[in-house]
Amino acid sequence: TKRKIKGINVVMNWGFIIVSYVSLLAFGLADNIRGPLFLEVLKTYHLSDFAGSFVFAGSSFMALIASLTSPVCARFFHQYRLLQLGLVFMGVGFCGMGLSKSYPQMLVFVCSFGMSVGLLSISQNYLVSIGAPAQHRSRVLSGLHAMYGLASLTAPLVASIFSQMDWSW
Repeated sequence: TKRKIKGINVVMNWGFIIVSYVSLLAFGLADNIRGPLFLEVLKTYHLSDFAGSFVFAGSSFMALIASLTSPVCARFFHQYRLLQLGLVFMGVGFCGMGLSKSYPQMLVFVCSFGMSVGLLSISQNYLVSIGAPAQHRSRVLSGLHAMYGLASLTAPLVASIFSQMDWSW
């Protein structure tokens, strides 16, 4: 939408901003709910803390790889498509982790989830940066990262609600 603020034309691409905010909220919930469910993962697969830590280390390593390769991907795809691809990786990874029959199978889906972290983190920030005019960019980016904070606060509550309903992780 176009409007004038103090004589300056301001063009805000609300589509890019909203999709970035919602995707970061979804990612934040998926990322932060893994911590409260960690003990359940250890019990389910009869793992030590060390072996179970690969749930976090694997996703972090893949996030690094995806972050480093995303500029190359950006040559072939628009950042909006990379965000969509990241959401697909996140959905496949997160659902796959919950449906895995074995720990090695779960680690494959952990890697998919990690790829989403790298793709989403780059594309969300980029879309908000180009979607907000320069004079509002820092405020809109702060709002974007506040979505992760909101997700960090609500993820343990969601895990608690699911456990009270006797739902398995």
